[in-house]
Amino acid sequence: MRIIVSTPTFLPLVGGAELGIHEAYRRLGRDHDVTILTPSLPREVLDEYGAPDYTSDDYKVRHILPELDRISPRIVRRILERTSLLYIAELARIVRRERPDVIDFKMIRPHGGALPVMKHMYGVPVVLSLIGRSDVMRLRPAPKRAYAEMIISQADLVVPNSTYYLGMHRKAPKIRIIPSGVDTHEFSPTRRSATLRNELGLSDDHFLLLSVQRLAPIKRVDMIIRAMAEVVKHNRHVVLVIGGQGEEKDRLQLLVSELDLSDNVKFAGYIDSDRLPEYFASSDAFAFHSMIETFGIVFAQAMASGLPIVAANTSCVPDVLTADNGLFVTPFDTLAFADAVLTLANDRSLAKRIGDHNRVRAMREFDWDQIATRYERMLQDTIAGDSTSPVASTGL
Repeated sequence: MRIIVSTPTFLPLVGGAELGIHEAYRRLGRDHDVTILTPSLPREVLDEYGAPDYTSDDYKVRHILPELDRISPRIVRRILERTSLLYIAELARIVRRERPDVIDFKMIRPHGGALPVMKHMYGVPVVLSLIGRSDVMRLRPAPKRAYAEMIISQADLVVPNSTYYLGMHRKAPKIRIIPSGVDTHEFSPTRRSATLRNELGLSDDHFLLLSVQRLAPIKRVDMIIRAMAEVVKHNRHVVLVIGGQGEEKDRLQLLVSELDLSDNVKFAGYIDSDRLPEYFASSDAFAFHSMIETFGIVFAQAMASGLPIVAANTSCVPDVLTADNGLFVTPFDTLAFADAVLTLANDRSLAKRIGDHNRVRAMREFDWDQIATRYERMLQDTIAGDSTSPVASTGL
């Protein structure tokens, strides 16, 4: 297959959506011709959230008119980036020259308007993958929701990464759920490292709580820190390690200082891809309080690493996770969050039982090799005009 992936965001910006595209298509790229079309990202965004450690030779990356920076004023660039015009122009060039078999549009905006053009003017089968919070209809004002519904209705196949989207896309003719995933060979309990725990100043008696995400306001890492202020009143051996980078870093570090938690809350900064599995496996539980996620790739990484999960019960959490995967609490209830952490820290056998169950589920449902195979089959079915497979029944 010749596959074009059109996405408004991609590496070296590191997040769940970007990693999902990378992991699925580097596997498909071993047997198929894959080109990822994406804009060049602003330097300030890359400085805040970018990292160079995820690369692949199994797909090609093509940036949309990179010379635009030189030939147009910044305001013109910003206007064009927020419409489908650049994508239509660049995709038209690629379609005429390379004749792709299928185009996978990641997210609705800003390039959704290119989807019906590619389908009706150029006759290319089109898939719409819903992988970001901007695709959730309930979060959109009415005019933008109407536009999004129109784009959704034009796709040959709509592929959400969780059931969190369902019920909102009534005009989608065909839906097939394919979750994000995890490399269960890399993320594994076997990566547990006494050396890393020693580097963090931890003994076997310590209970290591890991939280990894962009340090952005929507992630509400401050709620986990506030919960830790309650946790340490009852168990001084619980230590929170926060991995990630972003604009919230200084504010979060100040909060730790104000709450006198410097001995129990540590900032790891951006954790390189080669060390991230080690951090997960060397932890005892995973904590998350993001207000809006559509799948949460870190959930799959935690489960594959054999960790129980403590999370605020928001957005996709009840769609992706079950009561068997951990303890889930009402958002902003720091006392309940602290109690959930203490339940696991004070009952290591319970934490291990949940972690063992999570490992099995990750291997069964979220392994990237299996997910990539489902993507391959989905694209082949779309090309053949057969997108009638039912919605996935794996709990997602």
